[in-house]
Amino acid sequence: MTIHKGFSPPLRIAGIYILLGALWIAGSDWLVAAVSSEIHMVTKISIYKGWTFIVVSGLLIYYLLKRELSVTMKAQEQLLESETLFKALFEQAAVGVAQVDSFRGRFVRINQRYCDIVGYTPEEMEQLSFQQITFPEDLEADLENMKLLLGGTIREFSMEKRYFHKDGSVIWVNLNVSPMWKIGEEPNFHIAVVEDISERKQAEQELEWTRNMVSEAQKIAHLGSFEYVAATQMTSWSEEEYRIYGLDPAGPSPTYDTMLQKHIHPDDAALLHETFTKAIQDGAVYELEHRIVLPDGSVRWIYDRANPYFDKQGDIVRYVGSTLDITDRKRAEMELRESEERLGFVLEGSREGFWDWDMETGKVLRNERWAEMLGYSFKDIAFSVPQWEELVHPE
Repeated sequence: MTIHKGFSPPLRIAGIYILLGALWIAGSDWLVAAVSSEIHMVTKISIYKGWTFIVVSGLLIYYLLKRELSVTMKAQEQLLESETLFKALFEQAAVGVAQVDSFRGRFVRINQRYCDIVGYTPEEMEQLSFQQITFPEDLEADLENMKLLLGGTIREFSMEKRYFHKDGSVIWVNLNVSPMWKIGEEPNFHIAVVEDISERKQAEQELEWTRNMVSEAQKIAHLGSFEYVAATQMTSWSEEEYRIYGLDPAGPSPTYDTMLQKHIHPDDAALLHETFTKAIQDGAVYELEHRIVLPDGSVRWIYDRANPYFDKQGDIVRYVGSTLDITDRKRAEMELRESEERLGFVLEGSREGFWDWDMETGKVLRNERWAEMLGYSFKDIAFSVPQWEELVHPE
């Protein structure tokens, strides 16, 4: 009889005992026959042999039962300890935990935190399925993940989804699902762990709303924003900043050197670099009006202003600023200058005097011909309304 190494100690001992018992019976019969042929002696020895076998068998059975009982009790204690620990973790967890029927979606066991998140009592939850409280737009993705889990394609999954609270409000949770069955076993239940992320989602939505409002305001005002990181000379732009420069917001924002080479007007690049370098050296605000060149070759005027931010050692970490498209203003200024120059040429050519009084500001303008017509030099006559009134004939 072969005793395999994989057998448990009690089975191994029982096997050895059976083998030795068989040898004892066969060997002792042969020994008795060899020693004596007298019937009463053979009978007496056989009686002793039988009692010996009974006693040894009893001791062995007692040992095996005691050992098996000890192992069973230890296993039960470990199981009880494990169940107690699981129950404590289950009930006292800071997140919602539930045992769920993987086929029907019914809540089999659920902790208080899970109930608090969705607003139901444990008894009410046991009458519901996760399908019933899941937001309709999130249910399809949830069921698809469960299908992959039941099919063995994935071993776990997590997703952000929405639940309907008992009061009808919608709450956001982060869901993590793990199977309770081992690989190769038939699926039965799974563990669902949920964390309430409603506040985080609310904050994200408010932040997104603010970003959209800022982006829309920048778009309306043609006001972009940017950040310059001193250590890397990298920039980060708002969408309107991209639009001002005629670039695609989906692309990367250019580095400082790339801006100077490709996007700043050649006649203004040296001035910008000098002004910005001095601002960094002085730890001062950077401010400049300059021209940029768009990818289509057109030229626009912008006004940059950026504030420096420092680390604990007083070194500049970054500049954060804004860019205002002032092309329309610059064009208006140039058109005004050109108009004034043309008017000046016309007046000088016609030899007519010119005098203008802005009644709101009190500012007075005149030309040299006007002074000459009154018999004054341009420097002698005051640039004021009172003197003009003195020069007017009383009648």
